[in-house]
Amino acid sequence: MHVSKRTMVLFLVTGTTIVLSMLLTLIVVYTGAYAISEMIFAVSGLLVSIYLVLYQYLRVPLACPRSGLVDCRKVLDSKYSFLARNIRTSVLGLLFFPLMIAAVLIGNHPLVVLFSFAGLIYTFERIYTQYRIGSICLYCTFTYIMVVSMLMTALISA
Repeated sequence: MHVSKRTMVLFLVTGTTIVLSMLLTLIVVYTGAYAISEMIFAVSGLLVSIYLVLYQYLRVPLACPRSGLVDCRKVLDSKYSFLARNIRTSVLGLLFFPLMIAAVLIGNHPLVVLFSFAGLIYTFERIYTQYRIGSICLYCTFTYIMVVSMLMTALISA
């Protein structure tokens, strides 16, 4: 049975996102540190988003392998990395994660859930994009894990 490269990308990114998000959420449930965990997830996602923006706009060196299925440059430099003419998708992380941080800081749980669901929808779109490109961006996948972990944590703590 032959499995295509695109199918492997879809399977690996989706599987990794689900499994690691579940593990992080289990740790959160075990410790009971819901708000702190949501804050850690949001700040981590923001830091990675800043790094991706620096790469895409200023060409800061990108520490990512370029072999086999993993090729962050191929994903980040693709035609799918643009929202509009000069606006890269990584900029959304600079908007999304600070909004999540603010919602957690003010203790607005319904807003955390709402933003997390919006992030989940966008995560599905981005996973499909990596499938279309046929490569995995480790940094992008990390942000997906943070988004899904925030949503799972928010839903469990409700």
